[in-house]
Amino acid sequence: MRTFRIRTHAVLAAAFAALAGTAQAAAAQDLAPLTGTPVAYQVGMPVPAWELLRNDEEMMQVGTADAVIIASAWDLLAQEQRNPAIPDHIHRTIVTNQWMDSDSLLMARVAEALSSTGNLQAEGRVEEMRTLGGERAAYMRTQWEREGDTGWAQAYVTVKDGIMYMLVHVVAGADADKYGEIFGRVHQSFVLAAAPPAS
Repeated sequence: MRTFRIRTHAVLAAAFAALAGTAQAAAAQDLAPLTGTPVAYQVGMPVPAWELLRNDEEMMQVGTADAVIIASAWDLLAQEQRNPAIPDHIHRTIVTNQWMDSDSLLMARVAEALSSTGNLQAEGRVEEMRTLGGERAAYMRTQWEREGDTGWAQAYVTVKDGIMYMLVHVVAGADADKYGEIFGRVHQSFVLAAAPPAS
């Protein structure tokens, strides 16, 4: 759980750094396919119309002057102490089932991640189960306020094969759907890894 908090806080801290420092203009365009490493998930991102801010083991991140889109995947077993007598695939099944058997647990993780954007507002908030990469996923969209600035954030979280996947969109200002068409296409392009990275 501690690793999850550190990683999600780092993801959203990067989002705010991008909102503050990026001045690339946004434009509708085809998505460029990117592949994660060491978890080989794939997602289309709107580059070069949006600036590619990061593409490394932690995340893929693109941004404009007032918005960011972040895709991330990490191995939940990487930091775990495991019994070497139990095969890796059994560990992965156990961890995946712990998350995916509880919609409320997944939703709590989305809420925890988005709390890093600032003070979350109840008005207009959406919490429901959707899909990400064909897997059931917790989804939340909520308005945030941070040091006088306001905006909207939305995120999907799912787990497959012991890998947690997250897709986040943060936008400044009152229009939650300013980049809705682009984010919708990014979401539809998200493909989970066919297999976990080799141990």
